Amino acid sequence: MAVVVFHFIVPMLVVIFCYLRIWALVLQVRWRVKPDNKPKLKPQDFRNFVTMFVVFVLFAICWAPLNFIGLLVASDPVSMAPRIPEWLFVASYYMAYFNSCLNAIIYGLLIQNFMQEYRKIYSPLPPFLSLIWSLIPRLFLPALSLHLPHLR
Repeated sequence: MAVVVFHFIVPMLVVIFCYLRIWALVLQVRWRVKPDNKPKLKPQDFRNFVTMFVVFVLFAICWAPLNFIGLLVASDPVSMAPRIPEWLFVASYYMAYFNSCLNAIIYGLLIQNFMQEYRKIYSPLPPFLSLIWSLIPRLFLPALSLHLPHLR
């Protein structure tokens, strides 16, 4: 139980606290700016914040089931361990480790340098796959920039 608390719950609470403080600072900077002045917060800084926030949220979503199961089993191993279906444990295990794969996808969608390097890597692909790869940013970024105008 202590492992889950100190290796997942406490770090999550610290990171959530930090993101809330950063977000409050971002909002303060945006509200202080007068319309005739240039914003002090650069769009790239805001985009980097959003990228790291998305990475954090996906980390929390992917690792939470495995840690929740661990917390349940740690609370009462004799009665809880047989109640957890094996498929649920295996699925949560794979979900947790799939998070590492998601980071590369998120970076490729939200960070321009990564996207350009991915294009270089995948440009020698057959034309059909290259076409699909070139459409991915066009599908995801417009929807994201509607909600986050700084991403345009």
